[in-house]
Parts: sequence; C-alpha cells; structure tokens
Amino acid sequence: VLPVGVRDWRTIDAGERIALPPQGGSLALDGEREIELSPTDRVHVSLVKDAFYTVDVSAAMQQAAVRQLLLYA
Repeated sequence: VLPVGVRDWRTIDAGERIALPPQGGSLALDGEREIELSPTDRVHVSLVKDAFYTVDVSAAMQQAAVRQLLLYA
C-alpha cells in the first residue's frame, strides 16, 4: 500500500453532475467497489441525496438483544 496524494477537492451539491477529465485509472466508489477506467472513457459523477441507508450496527445489535431476537432455541 502506497500513499496517494490529493490534487484537488471541493464540495458538490446533491444532483450536481461533474465531468471527470479523460484519463485512465480507478474510480473508487465506497471502499468496496471500484471501476477501472481507460483513457478514452467519458465519466460523469453525481451525488444522490439519501440514496443509501447507513446502519448503526451497535444500535441495531443492542435493539436485537433487547428484543431477544438473537436467542437460539
């Protein structure tokens, strides 16, 4: 694993569409998925508000325990 520099960054608004410059590389999406790009790919990205749910695992497990959902019979 090697450090990666950040050339530029900015805040984007939900629904704003941003064209990425044509160049090869990888587009990392969420830490688990990535897309390999060729220098000829035309790529646009946008932020979709409330597109995904975030689960508070600790709170979910606590509620499962309180409701006795994890009992094995």
